[in-house]
Amino acid sequence: MRLLLVSRGFPPRIGGVETLCRQLAEGFVHRGADVLVVTFGGAERFSVEDGPYRVLRLRSRGGQFEWSARIVPLLRRLAPDVCHVHNLHSSVAASVWAARRFPYVLTTHYHGRGHTLAARLVHPVYRTVAARVVRAATAVTAVSPDEADLVRAHFGVTPEVIPNGVEPAVFASVPA
Repeated sequence: MRLLLVSRGFPPRIGGVETLCRQLAEGFVHRGADVLVVTFGGAERFSVEDGPYRVLRLRSRGGQFEWSARIVPLLRRLAPDVCHVHNLHSSVAASVWAARRFPYVLTTHYHGRGHTLAARLVHPVYRTVAARVVRAATAVTAVSPDEADLVRAHFGVTPEVIPNGVEPAVFASVPA
């Protein structure tokens, strides 16, 4: 199976979505999938990293509203069996939808509103695009019941709840 993971960030960037995407890439490779990760953060036009999975980093612009003019044309050229995109708040989800990269699974990581004044001002306008992104997904997942309730209330779609996990070995040495 050819799996495409699309995320705004990926390690070595630090963050929860970045860590989850790395864990998914590793897990899917372990299960025999051919995994390509498309993300932002390249210093050149694009860079490719080979390993157990490939990472294609696109040069991007913007800080909070990070985007790349190259992502939609690139996504249109790829031919995965399934695309899994992360973070409805970032431009990558809208890019997957705009590229008509079907079927796609959307893990929303949705908070309902922006975390800064600029994001809160843009969010009501973006929500109309976000609704199209959510409704066009083959499957929608949320990491908590509260997030699923928010997605259902805002977009009329009920996500499958798949909680983020923890690595039990990390806590093995912690006293009870």
